[in-house]
Amino acid sequence: LGDTVTLRSSSQGALLWSTQAITASIKISPLVNTTYTLITDLNGCKDTASYSVIVKPSPKLTIRPISASISSGETVSLTALGADTYLWSPSEGLSCTTCPDPVATPLLTTRYCVKGMLDGCVADTCVIITVKDNCVLEFPNIFSPNGDGANDTWCSKIQECITSQSLSIFD
Repeated sequence: LGDTVTLRSSSQGALLWSTQAITASIKISPLVNTTYTLITDLNGCKDTASYSVIVKPSPKLTIRPISASISSGETVSLTALGADTYLWSPSEGLSCTTCPDPVATPLLTTRYCVKGMLDGCVADTCVIITVKDNCVLEFPNIFSPNGDGANDTWCSKIQECITSQSLSIFD
């Protein structure tokens, strides 16, 4: 459903398709099963040919969950429904790419898409898995560099998620 098909004839003479076209080929996009007829006329000799186009519906592909948010290192189970075969992409972070229900463990926020095929027709859909950064910033709540030995130095815990730090002191 929704595809375009070209029907061609190599017949000589005058051509008349059931669509009223008079060309050697026609492009069609039928919504339902349709039989197309071509009448050829070469010097009074007529011939007729028919071709049936079978319209198959596209798969009604759904994916669950429709979106998800996980913390770094967590997993989420994905499920695709509505087709006979599936192909997921990208493959990074997926337990399988051809099953209907892979487990996703993305390192970063990732858009996973699945193509589903049913009776020769293809549909696709996508889901975004948001990966939240578990970076917790911990800073000292007091700093008094007055030389009394208490809270004279300022330190923050080093974490991989912190790429730079700066400190401004205002008097």
